[in-house]
Amino acid sequence: MQFSQWLKEQLEGLVSVQRCMLGQTNNVGMRTREPDLVVYMWTGVRVHIYTLMEETKTRTIKSIIQADSGTGVGSLFIIAPHLVPQDDMTIVPPEWLMAIHALSHDRIYTYTTNGEPRLLQLHFGKAGLAEQRKVLYGPPVTIRQLRYSRVTIKPSYIKGFWMVADFGNHAFWKDDAEHYQPPPRAQYGYRRKENPPNSQQAQSRANRGFSNHKPPPAKTHLELSYELLGVELSATRDEVKAAFRKLAFKLHPDVSDLEKAEAEARFKLLSEAYEYIKAERKW
Repeated sequence: MQFSQWLKEQLEGLVSVQRCMLGQTNNVGMRTREPDLVVYMWTGVRVHIYTLMEETKTRTIKSIIQADSGTGVGSLFIIAPHLVPQDDMTIVPPEWLMAIHALSHDRIYTYTTNGEPRLLQLHFGKAGLAEQRKVLYGPPVTIRQLRYSRVTIKPSYIKGFWMVADFGNHAFWKDDAEHYQPPPRAQYGYRRKENPPNSQQAQSRANRGFSNHKPPPAKTHLELSYELLGVELSATRDEVKAAFRKLAFKLHPDVSDLEKAEAEARFKLLSEAYEYIKAERKW
């Protein structure tokens, strides 16, 4: 299966994506080119995905992102496997790769087609001399979201205020957050332990209407997410998806009767709850 077709199918499975179309690619050496994939989001935003199969001039990258950002379109670049270095190498990356690295929250997206296609990610960490970089590969990307935002890029060769897209920006090279569990005291801020009340204190509390029973435990993030969608924890994948779509059609800012700001806030919470459930259930 071609990578673009595989990626199209992955993106079409996201609830935030309305539709996804294969584009027609012109010669990458030209000043501008057509995207390989055009993604239409339910929010009305469009994302262009470019799969670069040849080395590209930095000015070409800048020309592409200028055209997209100027019309409110997010740009996302994916580099063919033969153009990226191997893991754990120390290199001086070409400027065009560093430009894409800056546009993608300090990472490069690439892929492998050995067997089932997979989306990969790598980071250029500092190493030795000023221009040297250590190549660090992260875990394969599980496509659970497609995000877009305007960001300020500082390197002079791609400097600007650009509209970009990504698949999530966890900085895998900075920590091991997926396996790290903060200690309970740091996470929940437990109160100082108190001495248990004696029988006289207990009777006094009872006389004032207090109960010795512990309050019910706070609901988990997962339980709250299910509540937000209005379904039980035992709901199937299809039931959760149907509940989200039903609410999304009511709360989406483009169709909701609510004030736009309130509709946007509620729709964001709804989307985050659904994405969290999918991630926890590994759907």
